[in-house]
Amino acid sequence: MDQTSDINPSIASTSPTPASTQVPTSSAPIKRRAPIACRRCRRMRSKCIHDKNNGPCQGCIESGKPDDCFYPGRGESTEDRQFRHPRQRADRKPNGKTPRVNKENTVSPSLTTSSNTLDWDGDELALLTDVETVKEGVRAFTQHFFQLGFIATEDFLLQVEREPGKIGAFLLVSILSISARFNRNYEAAQKAVQSYLDCAEKLALRELYQQPVTLERCQAFFLLSIAQHGMGDTSRSNINMGIAISMATEMRLHREETFKLITEDSTREARIRAESARRTLPVLLAAGDITTLLPCDEDEFRRGEFQVKPRAALVGTPPADLNPTLATLSSRSLFATLIQTHHIWGIVARRAVANKKSSYPNDTGSDYAKIANQLAEFEDNLPKNQAYDDLFLAGYRKKNEDLAYLSACATLRLSNIVLRKAYLGDVIRSLKGHHSGLGVHILHTITNELFDNVYHLYRQIHAQFGDSDRPLEEMVGSQMAAFCVYSCGLLLSYLVKYPGLYQNSESKKYEPPKQMYDRIIGILEEAQAIWPLASSWLNGLKSWMGGPDTGGVYEGVFMADGVRSSQVLDFLG
Repeated sequence: MDQTSDINPSIASTSPTPASTQVPTSSAPIKRRAPIACRRCRRMRSKCIHDKNNGPCQGCIESGKPDDCFYPGRGESTEDRQFRHPRQRADRKPNGKTPRVNKENTVSPSLTTSSNTLDWDGDELALLTDVETVKEGVRAFTQHFFQLGFIATEDFLLQVEREPGKIGAFLLVSILSISARFNRNYEAAQKAVQSYLDCAEKLALRELYQQPVTLERCQAFFLLSIAQHGMGDTSRSNINMGIAISMATEMRLHREETFKLITEDSTREARIRAESARRTLPVLLAAGDITTLLPCDEDEFRRGEFQVKPRAALVGTPPADLNPTLATLSSRSLFATLIQTHHIWGIVARRAVANKKSSYPNDTGSDYAKIANQLAEFEDNLPKNQAYDDLFLAGYRKKNEDLAYLSACATLRLSNIVLRKAYLGDVIRSLKGHHSGLGVHILHTITNELFDNVYHLYRQIHAQFGDSDRPLEEMVGSQMAAFCVYSCGLLLSYLVKYPGLYQNSESKKYEPPKQMYDRIIGILEEAQAIWPLASSWLNGLKSWMGGPDTGGVYEGVFMADGVRSSQVLDFLG
């Protein structure tokens, strides 16, 4: 029995490969190519010049990719022909069945297409350009956005190269609708993003009711939701996130028994696919419904190893209730910690959106005290190399996991900040001599804890994004990272407006608040070039900062567009 079917059939299945388009016959003489051509030359529609021993052809050698030169045997699948470079003939007119794809002259042309919309009919893979474009887009996606996720990069790239039909155009275009943002040419990037997003939305309508539900389809709806959210289209984003969650539960990705059939005897491909399915776990589900244990580390995922050591569990799930040590495993992966951190963030964010505020935060039985203790205990039990340190950040950067590491650390700081920000209005009123209803000592403690976390968050942001010599490719990757930057800037604006608000030894280690605020504004201006949603955060922050002192607390963008919409991103790194 094929080991790829060891787990839930809907996980093991893949998207159907589009049928080949029939070529009309012609009475004109047909110019035939050499009887044997390598896969790369077939895709590029170029003449394959090679010796009789089928060594690397001249084209692959000249392109610097002799190892990619592969000759299919007789009877072998010609699926690669369905995914090849489009013909570039000046006299060729579109026939309405395949889209026209024009190249843009940009800094990174292979991540762009020029059409605002791409029409398609039948051959889904014709929506994409050449294979190198897709591979470059996947690399950008995993390097600058989704460093820890459900894609085993090298295996995925190999599948893009050889069997793109098994992945499906929907997932590939959804990936490109995110990764195209990281083009250094702003106008070209935005044009490409809209083009890929239009394609993905069209495909979504057709994919919605396809059966069986597949892992690739679920992942594609998930990524489409993220792309739409980044464009500020929260309504469609929420709908597609709901579809992704429904598909995940239909495949029972939230139940550990789904993965029980994967053993050490299963094939490497089956183990990688099962781990990819586990990593598609939607944290937005209620913890009591989730029995799936958390992901392994990246090296084990890439190698397709069978997990023999205990897996970590999410707090509040049945496995963690049965064995609490699973929630604090010192051997847990960075991805497991990232999911746990965003789970706590979800608790804090939903509380903030509901405007919940404990009247007596110093009461040990209050919600405030319970969440504050949960955050403190979680941080105390972090594996040593997952607590924030500049040296650890440098190490994770070498492993291409720095954005994920920073996301876990920054989201933990953000959770502490949002929890305490509910009392900022009381602190300001007390500063102006008005009675707030809370004791001076309590307010002083909350204020110090709040801005201690703000300064620590700034330190992390500055270490990652504050270097003026930083390459343009290393921009703010995810919406959640941009939101952390925005939140830091918002709290720093209070220190600028109210100089006596925070006087602690921690503040003496840093430059003046106005200088820090200006640095944050510069990073946000960079982020809005990638995520249009960040523009509303930036404009709101500037308006609040430049407006008159009304003695109030700025809530508009922070609550409506920040905390609320970021719940969609609860497990992104």
